[in-house]
Amino acid sequence: MTNNVFLFESLPNEIIIELFKYLEARDLIQAFYHLNSRFNCLIRSLTHLIYSTNKNDNCILSYSFIYTLVINTKIEDKLSCFPNIHRIVLDYVTDDLITQFNSQALPYLEYLSVSHKVSPFYMPDLRGKIFSNEFPNLKSCYISRMKPAYTLREWTRSPSLRFLKLNDIDASIYTSILLACPNLYYLKFRLPERSKIESNIMLHSNLKRLLINLNHDEWPWDDNVLDGYLACVPNLEKLRINRSVSVDSNVMNFFQHYDWLLPTISKRLLMSQFLRRITSLPIQSIRSFHSFDEVTPAKYISTRLKNGVGSRYVCQLQRLTIQVCKEFRTSFGTRDWIANDLIKFAREHPYVVVYVQPRRHRAPNLVGEYLAGDRQWIPLSNCDREKVNWWIHSLLTQKGDPQWRLLKQMHTDSPSVQGIWTPFTNKPIDRITRTYPDKDLTEMEYPQITATQQIQELFEQQKLNKTS
Repeated sequence: MTNNVFLFESLPNEIIIELFKYLEARDLIQAFYHLNSRFNCLIRSLTHLIYSTNKNDNCILSYSFIYTLVINTKIEDKLSCFPNIHRIVLDYVTDDLITQFNSQALPYLEYLSVSHKVSPFYMPDLRGKIFSNEFPNLKSCYISRMKPAYTLREWTRSPSLRFLKLNDIDASIYTSILLACPNLYYLKFRLPERSKIESNIMLHSNLKRLLINLNHDEWPWDDNVLDGYLACVPNLEKLRINRSVSVDSNVMNFFQHYDWLLPTISKRLLMSQFLRRITSLPIQSIRSFHSFDEVTPAKYISTRLKNGVGSRYVCQLQRLTIQVCKEFRTSFGTRDWIANDLIKFAREHPYVVVYVQPRRHRAPNLVGEYLAGDRQWIPLSNCDREKVNWWIHSLLTQKGDPQWRLLKQMHTDSPSVQGIWTPFTNKPIDRITRTYPDKDLTEMEYPQITATQQIQELFEQQKLNKTS
């Protein structure tokens, strides 16, 4: 009998990296760094190492590998001691930190979060650095305070910024941000007051995602406030507006005839092809809403749809990725499907490659990749086993195109209940329930009497009448 000795180094890199995520940066560096060249390369590639100033972690050896820096107390060391910083969370700012906060000390900064705990005294200087291209690699940013914005004139441009989340702003800050961020793709902000954009419409062609939280929703709603904001973003693809209102009988009656910003959207967003409008209301008693078919993308069928007709069927779904968490309750249905139905699905559909991707403390998702290069993404949060199975088979039977309303190829000004003519029009209904081949239907149907025979019969009858 041989004894199998398990070695930590025999594990693949993917598993070792997952195990490293459970260790603090100080313990990880002290235990594995300089062990061999393989572990050195793995540690340099890690993107989850976090250093927080309130933990009194003075392991200087780990500073060069820190990826995320959380500053919530006074930092004793210089920012230049962290050469690999890509993400910063600011909860505490001092004069010395503002002086060090530049591209020379943070050349690789990609994400910056400025918390509401930061004193308002330092906010203008921070905003000036963010919107003046102080950090050429900055892609995503969250700023808790945008008021007072008395340094707007000092902003130049920040072409690298793509994702921006803000709290309270007004019309002037909105237009200044669009001017300072020409490549902005996603913008989220809160509008605490009815601040309209009367003039100075700043067109921004690259903004595709816009999320607005309206906190000034005194009843009745004033939808004209949003007209100027939407006029600045003609190429918008996704729009989300969050509103809240106290429900009473008058509000319920108003919702039955509310147009849900349809005139504004139709006027300002004519070029949007994949517009998705979601209005969030804390209302559980509303069961019927206005129809949104007018703004749903529509087209005619442009493909022949002959896959499997007269030839071999080719499944369009090629790869299925299931992203799941091993602990969170939101993934209980996904985990149940993986444990009971995954092997059966793989055997029945060998042409679909299935990947299971564990993700810690994140919601489960379903990603389908198709033969034509399209991708479909389905969230599976809190879905049970049957619902997960339904979504998987739904992706299996699709061909990957975006969801469209298919228009009919024919049109008539006087539509009929009967519909267009088909070979089965005016046929007996019992033919549907018959079992084929049917002997009665295979026999030739002859008319009881032809027109010639009718004339001959009439002639013979006239002869008889004359003789009588």
